[in-house]
Amino acid sequence: MTLSLGAFALVPGAEAGPRPPSYTVETWRSVEIALTSTATYGNPFADVQVTASFRGPRGQVITRPAFWDGGTTWKVRFAPPAVGSWTMRTSATNTTDAGLNGVSATVRAVPYQGNLSVYQHGFLRPSADGHYLQHADGTPFFYLGDTHWILPHERFDTSNAPGVASQFKYVVDKRVDQGFTVFQSEPIWQPHGGSHDRPDEEPAADLTDGLSGDDLAGFARMDQKFGYIADAGLVHANAMVSWVAQPHDNPAVMTPEYMASVARYWNARYGAYPVIWTVAQEIDNDFYGVYPGDAMAPWAAAIQALDAADAYDQPLLPHQENVEQTAVENSRFAAEPWHDGFAAQLQYTDGWNVGLAADYWAAGKPSLAYETPYEDFWTDGRHALSALYKAYLLGFRGYGYGVAGLWNDVYSAPGEPLDAGTDYELPARYQWWYTGANRQTADQLTHGVRFFRDLDWWKLVPRFGDAAWSDFGAGGDNLLASDGDKSYVALFTSQGTATGTLRKLDPDRYYTGEWFNPRTGRRTPIGSRLEAPGGNLTVPARPTAEDWVLSIERGGPIGNRPRQPVADPPGGSYQGAQPVRLTTSTARAEIHYTTDGSTPTSSSATGPLQIADPMDVQLRAVATRSGQTSTAMAVTFRQQLQDQAAASTLTASSGTAENIADRNRTTSWRPHGGDAWVEAAFGAVTSLDKLIVTGSGRASAYRVDYWDGQAWLTAATGSGRIGPIGQGTVLTFPRISTTKVRFAVVPDRRDPVAITELGVYRQPRTDAPDLTAGGTYSASSTWDDQQVAANAFDHDPGTNWQACNGCWAGQWLAVDFPGSTTFNTVTVSEYGNRTTAYRIEYWDGTAWRTAYTGSGGFGQQGETTTVTFPDVTGTKARLLYLTGTGSAPIVYDLAIYQQ
Repeated sequence: MTLSLGAFALVPGAEAGPRPPSYTVETWRSVEIALTSTATYGNPFADVQVTASFRGPRGQVITRPAFWDGGTTWKVRFAPPAVGSWTMRTSATNTTDAGLNGVSATVRAVPYQGNLSVYQHGFLRPSADGHYLQHADGTPFFYLGDTHWILPHERFDTSNAPGVASQFKYVVDKRVDQGFTVFQSEPIWQPHGGSHDRPDEEPAADLTDGLSGDDLAGFARMDQKFGYIADAGLVHANAMVSWVAQPHDNPAVMTPEYMASVARYWNARYGAYPVIWTVAQEIDNDFYGVYPGDAMAPWAAAIQALDAADAYDQPLLPHQENVEQTAVENSRFAAEPWHDGFAAQLQYTDGWNVGLAADYWAAGKPSLAYETPYEDFWTDGRHALSALYKAYLLGFRGYGYGVAGLWNDVYSAPGEPLDAGTDYELPARYQWWYTGANRQTADQLTHGVRFFRDLDWWKLVPRFGDAAWSDFGAGGDNLLASDGDKSYVALFTSQGTATGTLRKLDPDRYYTGEWFNPRTGRRTPIGSRLEAPGGNLTVPARPTAEDWVLSIERGGPIGNRPRQPVADPPGGSYQGAQPVRLTTSTARAEIHYTTDGSTPTSSSATGPLQIADPMDVQLRAVATRSGQTSTAMAVTFRQQLQDQAAASTLTASSGTAENIADRNRTTSWRPHGGDAWVEAAFGAVTSLDKLIVTGSGRASAYRVDYWDGQAWLTAATGSGRIGPIGQGTVLTFPRISTTKVRFAVVPDRRDPVAITELGVYRQPRTDAPDLTAGGTYSASSTWDDQQVAANAFDHDPGTNWQACNGCWAGQWLAVDFPGSTTFNTVTVSEYGNRTTAYRIEYWDGTAWRTAYTGSGGFGQQGETTTVTFPDVTGTKARLLYLTGTGSAPIVYDLAIYQQ
């Protein structure tokens, strides 16, 4: 009997004589014990089975299978889970083989002295609440995996990158430094596609003709890789045996009995390392129809044998198909007694399916976002980074990152003949392994590891867009999880800087908050004493329109301070003008406010408030009471009506007309003379019924004039002070149709007028009929036969149209009117604010003409965006997509009006 040291720090005992050999190893580290057969076998793999039982402290027994390793050598690998003496005794089906049957040895387990978490705390198992993986001692395990589906192909002893001695070791070491905790692999021994005749090709096993001595070189190299991964402290989430389709393609050899034997062999070699068993690629439900019904028998037998051989009961989570095919409700294996959780395949970029995530959470087993779109292959760095936060905030307590060049092991450098583990989608999606290994996203994921580890992340409960907890999240782009009212973590990825309101906070305690930048790891405080009157907290706008993570932590009691003011409504979009009510629950407290972004003081405005401005308005307010410190709040209001003046030609009797629509509060139009005016010419007949102007000064008189084609007529008049920033003067009048409009002013010389911004609007009518009714509906494509064009026109929020997977530019949704139709307004409700550029077009009988070109999305699910433009007439209309995010556009409702 010999001890194989390999990469492990093992110390053989120095005892001589007939006493059993003794070995010393640290807890949870694998010791290898070699056995030498005294018999000869024609097929050593199949002719004899050997097990070794290890009895340790408090009567604990660990039974491990042995594996044949060539010639007369069998080996046992064992990782002691507890300190103390462990006595080994072997058993062989050939009881006359004295080298394999009845052999004894002693293993002395000493405390682990290193700094690798998996050996400090032990192998993995599901947590008591079933929602995450934890170590043997109960320590939660944070899962961040790196994907390598063609592991046998990765070079262990060489590399084609300058200065890199080993491709495989380079990537493992880099990922460890970046905070990854899991190596995700599949044993696809024979690469898929391309020629593989380079002298530095890796040795491989071919199990389609049985397991023999010819395969041992491949297994020996796989041993080195498993060992290196284990020595690095990574958990190895591994599929077993070989490529998933091989039993289907080789039924005569890869029978259920044979697959069970190979699975047992696989466990014998690798089951004493920290692992997660994922079985085979997309084996749950049936590898897309390859293994229906009894055809699954070879893999079912393999799973049973793997589980039976695993005395450590390490997690067994079969890799699932795309969730569009297989999720919780139709998992083939979820009811099996050995099933420990779900290795889900979530092919989402934007708009993760919140309802589906809730199903996984409700299943009460650990769920991993095991396979997601690979960076530089199916997605970009932004989405590959945000997927970590989306996964954890939706209850998937693990994220598998993948990047082109590594998941498919594209070994060939640029300009070389293709050498890849699989030529799937190559060369179109070619990326060299070294480039993939050094993508910035993996460095940025390091920040995410630190962010979550600074929290009790395993206590965060996903809220799945529940309106009781927030007013965002249903669309799958902005997500929230919380630990009761103690900690809140939210991710905002929708377009713009909009956020929302958190709910169910403790109104008697203050909170601290910060923005976390997932790209840099930098934290930006947003307040040390945030309050939640009535349990609600309005989240300030994001620092930029990029993805941001919000962290809110509960602090101490508020104490002797006025309660924070509450705005009703609490910010958000409005149309035209919006009355706002400010209140505080503190008796006899006064509320002062500003609408120009400045900090309010005790001399700031009080009393009734109406928001009206062409630009976004930041309302700030403080509550004060004699002898008590004031408390502050801030919310943002956004004008939803479309300003007709913004795209018009601007002129003025004097001064700089362009300043009224430049969306810059530091510039203004200053009228001179007794009857000055500024004019907006639309270039086409446009309907109007509202004007909003902000600025300063007093006018002896002002009026709204419009051109009727022959003369200037007056639509509205007034006098007095021009409304300040955020509280503009609003002039409403009966709807007019005109090609140009003027705002005329007679300034008060003692208080000159300065107009900061001016907007001209058409308030949507609520009684206008939807002109799409009775039409014929069509689309460029559909996702499936359930999400058809007509769904977008039925005014049913439960139905939708969706284009084909991955389709954006050139996709369209159209209505063919019953006859020639004039319209000037379109409303759209979409999923996930996915649209980034589009056109509204109409058919004039000979060609498609553009009515409106827009940028930005149509909002989240449940929101409606209104687009207005000069009257157009056509027999049909369509929404044409130019660009967008996510897998495809989704429209819940599209309506067309003549306002």
